[in-house]
Amino acid sequence: MIRRPPRSTLFPYTTLFRSPLMLPPVGIEPFVHTKDASERWTGDYNTFDLSIGKPYHVSRSFVANPFFGLRGAWIDQDIHARYSLLDITYNDGIDFFHKNDYWGIGLRGGFEGQFLLGSNVYMYGRAAFSLLFGKFDITESATIEYSADQDIDYENSFYSTQPNAELGLGLSWGKFFNKNQYQIALKIGYEFHQWWDQNQLRRYF
Repeated sequence: MIRRPPRSTLFPYTTLFRSPLMLPPVGIEPFVHTKDASERWTGDYNTFDLSIGKPYHVSRSFVANPFFGLRGAWIDQDIHARYSLLDITYNDGIDFFHKNDYWGIGLRGGFEGQFLLGSNVYMYGRAAFSLLFGKFDITESATIEYSADQDIDYENSFYSTQPNAELGLGLSWGKFFNKNQYQIALKIGYEFHQWWDQNQLRRYF
């Protein structure tokens, strides 16, 4: 067990600095402090839905459409974190690279309601929930130039079941043709998606 020394013995200006959240304490002192920190996050978010539903015309102005089906998802995240350490013997920056990739497939069910506003224009609202079984691929790497160069490589892959919820609200325009057997519809709206526990990266401090 490593005991942290009193604050005054770490660095004269310790109160101005913070411990780096994503940096592993390997090859350097167990407790380091950063002067500057920056992070760049990029990601790819892709989903594919296959749904079956049956619209019910509850009234002339309201249509209820419960549905169920499948959802597939591919979510890749890349994070580049850079720290400028402020230490008595170590003043260079450290680049740390993270990858948090996920794919999954599972069941999806929900409900959509449409209110007719006139001239084939509808206001719609939708709520759905999915439960996906998939795989996480986690990698973290960095090269620390200290007394001797030391590479940090962490990899972890595991399967997990992830929940996903979505809400949508917007406007729709639809037109029936071929004796009302088929419909073409255009939608514009706002959607909110919630994924739980998608960030599986290690946080060391």
